[in-house]
Amino acid sequence: MYLMRSDGSNRHTFAPTVGGTMASGVWSPSGATVAYVGGLSGVQHVLRTIRADGAKSSIRVIASGIRVAEDPDWSPDSKRLVFVRAPETVNKRVIYRVNADATGLKKLVDYGADKGAGEPVWSPNGAQIAFDKANYLSGAHNELWTMNANGADRTRVDRNG
Repeated sequence: MYLMRSDGSNRHTFAPTVGGTMASGVWSPSGATVAYVGGLSGVQHVLRTIRADGAKSSIRVIASGIRVAEDPDWSPDSKRLVFVRAPETVNKRVIYRVNADATGLKKLVDYGADKGAGEPVWSPNGAQIAFDKANYLSGAHNELWTMNANGADRTRVDRNG
């Protein structure tokens, strides 16, 4: 993962002492922490956080036991994350929410095998989460949905993705 100025200059490696992989990095709104997926060889795609200064000692596994994490996004208050779990053994994607201190892991959306929910993003006020929904067997287009931050009141916004 790299950091750079908005004009592309001053590009440099973020946290060069971490080792392993770092992908899907997203800054917390407070600017104090980066959430990412990755890890050392053989422990790929685990949701982790690291302080903004890139200190290796600040790395924290956020959703212990969840492998193949994707698409993390911070709540506006930097207290929670939503992310997707994409199990390697079945064609489905599940959305989870977890506190930034690694407590309170909660499954929000699970449509079952051959279906999925992905790319969750928080609303600016933190009350809702938008996400896409797909049926992998039918080849149907993704649909845009919203839900409350607790996973309730799912509403389809757009049928055509």
